[in-house]
Amino acid sequence: MLEQNKGKVDYLCHGCAQTMGEKRQELMQQVFTPGTTMPTIALDQLADIEIENMQKMKDSEEAAKKRQQEQEDADSDRDSVGDAKQEEARRWDDWKDENEKGAGNRFGK
Repeated sequence: MLEQNKGKVDYLCHGCAQTMGEKRQELMQQVFTPGTTMPTIALDQLADIEIENMQKMKDSEEAAKKRQQEQEDADSDRDSVGDAKQEEARRWDDWKDENEKGAGNRFGK
């Protein structure tokens, strides 16, 4: 079948509504595409996302440092409690060495 448009002759493909020029254009768009995936966001948007991620990392690092400081404070509190118990045990041992069993009440008086 021949169809004439303004002096040009285009061939219709077998019963389709597209002319060969339209079909050729469609095929070229499919074939000549970039080999890599094209970006879906702008650089400004990417920069905003990176800044948000950096802020989140900074906040989490500060929280970790705060937890570590609290842990160290709790450890020092435990150390002071342990030191007090140890000192009390030492005093008790010293007292037991100085005061033998039964030394205070002789002959049931």
